[in-house]
Amino acid sequence: MLYFSAFVCVKAQCTIELPDSNLEVNYNSLTPFFNVKVCSNENVYIEDTLVEIENLADSLFVYKDGISAELMLRLQIHLFADKNVKSSLIDKIKSQITRAHIYTLMYRTNNIEDVMQGIFLQA
Repeated sequence: MLYFSAFVCVKAQCTIELPDSNLEVNYNSLTPFFNVKVCSNENVYIEDTLVEIENLADSLFVYKDGISAELMLRLQIHLFADKNVKSSLIDKIKSQITRAHIYTLMYRTNNIEDVMQGIFLQA
């Protein structure tokens, strides 16, 4: 059974409602990742920075610039998308992530603040 919790980004001023899960995640702290958040109003953020979907790939390139080549191969995007966001918008976001040459996308559920909980589904 899934329960739902709400998270409000104070800086990002968005609401994301994710399904809850009691599963724990095995997480390697050496894995670099960026959080991409898709709010209920369909605004898209990298961490707490609002970006236009058309500019998401370019913005991710800027974020990737500081990562070493060794860690670049393990780079992940953790996608937090409100449960009511249209799948067509998620498809556009996935295309932009691929354009940025990032090939590991993890869908997050549960609590945004706790990276050790939630289900990661690799796409």
